[in-house]
Amino acid sequence: MMGKVYMIAVGGVGMSALAHLFKEAGYEVDGSDRAVYPPVSDFLRKIGVFVRTPYSAQNVPRDADFVVVGNAVTSENPEVVEVARAGLKTYSLPSALSEFFMKDKISVVVAGTHGKTTTTSMMAHLLHHAGCDPSFFVGGIPLNFNVPAAVGGGEYFVVEGDEYDSAYFDKKAKFYHYMPRYLILTSIEYDHADIYPDLSTLKRAFFDLVGMVPEDGLIVACSDYGEVKNVLSSARCRVLTYSTRFREADIFLEEETSDGKEAKARATWKERSFQIASQIPGKHNLANALSTVICAVSMGIPMEKALAAAKGFLGVRRRQELLGEVGGICLVDDFAHHPTAVRETVEGSRKFYRPERLVAIFEPRSNTSRRNIFERDYAEALSRADLALICPPHNPSAVAEKERFSPGRVCALIGERGGIALAFDDLSQVPPYLAREGKEGDLLLFMSNGDFGGIQMGTYRLLEKRGIISTGEENREENHDR
Repeated sequence: MMGKVYMIAVGGVGMSALAHLFKEAGYEVDGSDRAVYPPVSDFLRKIGVFVRTPYSAQNVPRDADFVVVGNAVTSENPEVVEVARAGLKTYSLPSALSEFFMKDKISVVVAGTHGKTTTTSMMAHLLHHAGCDPSFFVGGIPLNFNVPAAVGGGEYFVVEGDEYDSAYFDKKAKFYHYMPRYLILTSIEYDHADIYPDLSTLKRAFFDLVGMVPEDGLIVACSDYGEVKNVLSSARCRVLTYSTRFREADIFLEEETSDGKEAKARATWKERSFQIASQIPGKHNLANALSTVICAVSMGIPMEKALAAAKGFLGVRRRQELLGEVGGICLVDDFAHHPTAVRETVEGSRKFYRPERLVAIFEPRSNTSRRNIFERDYAEALSRADLALICPPHNPSAVAEKERFSPGRVCALIGERGGIALAFDDLSQVPPYLAREGKEGDLLLFMSNGDFGGIQMGTYRLLEKRGIISTGEENREENHDR
């Protein structure tokens, strides 16, 4: 055994992935959380991590070699207080990941406001498909691997570079710890209003990240975003830009088509034109796939092999994941929460599935989306659905009432744009409504960056009970087992 690790807030997506890496490396691991739910609770049980709930000073093992503290934990947490009293060595998640698993690897970091989890998963898959046996760490579960993290025997470590802070005692963005040799920068827009007071403060972190890439490194960046082009001024290495809008980019993506099974587009690079295909809906996901192909080819992987891997990427759970079909009604689950991601997800899903009616069900759950700063942007994005169902903000008391997102206001703004929207007072009202009003040809698109109270599968079960014969249950179960 390598040693004993105790993890506070082990039920988080990233913390549970780190627990998996420690277990794989031979450490004894246990931890605690306020509460833990499926699928993370099932995953931790499967890998043999015991979780103590709720938080208590008595939980902390005095014989732990070190402690890892999740970024949702405050300095007042009773276990944190006890760890300090006992003098136990403490790490944030990214500092532990860097110290124990990334030291001797070539770091491939994927950063940006949108698409980090999907693009990181794609990049890991491309390198795996090419025989590079990469290590990876993702804030989700890629269906090609069915685990959120792994240590491979190869030289590369592919990691999702989050701009959120690391811990209460480590206020730097997580990506500061990862020292990229290769950096994919998908986008920059204002987000995380709870820790970045304005866009310029957020951009400062990305300026620093770009400046970390050494002269012999590479940045692959999406120039669709003005703020991305702005921060590239601090680069001291080679930069390749890609775009779906501007032909002056190094690689230009165009002629997007979808047939319900694949999304395709043509890309032009160094006067060479080639087709890129993906099983994941949306032009934004084709752009994500393109960024990984560019990076992989720049690492020396043959273009044909990289394109074949991109086409074979199965996606990530909770990222435009098809849950199943019941009586001609499709249910799709997605993590979208920023207005740009909401808009792209709605548009991409419509083009990919071509439903007779697209019903967007949205929960404001992130620290930024629960605030009223983006209400008009959400209205613009959600008005692209045929019907938008707006749920109440998660844990509304965490935001002052005058700053809080209002479902009623957003519905009114959607109506002003000619759209149709309904506001709900409670999540429990949504599945019965959808079971009653859903009809053949509908696409039900659930968007939340949390568990959404389980209403996705609650709706699925109610549709089945309605007497409709399910045609998608086998496929749904197969997807979850991959």
